Amino acid sequence: MKLTDQEKRERRNAYDKKYKDEHKEKAKAYQKVWYEENKEQAKASSRAYYSANKEKVAAASRAWQLANKEKSRAYRKVRYEKNKEHVKATAKAWRLANKEKVAAASKAWYAANKEKVKADWGAWYEANPGKVAEYTVKRRAAKLHRTVSWSNKKLIAQVYKQAKELTIETGEPYHVDHIIPLQGKLVSGLHVETNLQVIPATDNLTKSNKFQP
Repeated sequence: MKLTDQEKRERRNAYDKKYKDEHKEKAKAYQKVWYEENKEQAKASSRAYYSANKEKVAAASRAWQLANKEKSRAYRKVRYEKNKEHVKATAKAWRLANKEKVAAASKAWYAANKEKVKADWGAWYEANPGKVAEYTVKRRAAKLHRTVSWSNKKLIAQVYKQAKELTIETGEPYHVDHIIPLQGKLVSGLHVETNLQVIPATDNLTKSNKFQP
């Protein structure tokens, strides 16, 4: 009986799989030798395949990660340790180029994990009283050093009151943020009413002490 093209492919794939299963070590050794002798060709071929099949590759990668969570974590950890500086630089460049996307993702994640965030922060505060005290003292000192005599204390108090009221009304934490940080890396602002804004806590935590004009 003549086989169809589909049946031929299935039979060939089954034979290849069986052969690979029976000769795993031999196949690995052969692949390693071939790759070392044809690195540039292999890389070019891999890039071309990825460009033509991005969605397929991404779906296969997600499926493998879900099915192999422990292996995936171990692999990412090893890869990170080997390429720490490159990974940090790439991540930083991406965040700078996608500020709005990062802020939106952070806000969405917080909205979906409010209780977890509260629990984690509470646990961290209890486990790190020394760091909390150090941060509080440092923050107060920064405010004192960046406060000027001509600031309008009543308006400043109103801004903090607004943040508190929004937190109560919405059920989401709001912070008073210094538009130009008191302890910025490039530039430092003043603790004055014109340098204050009320923003969601998630946006403030994402912003940290960076100035975003």
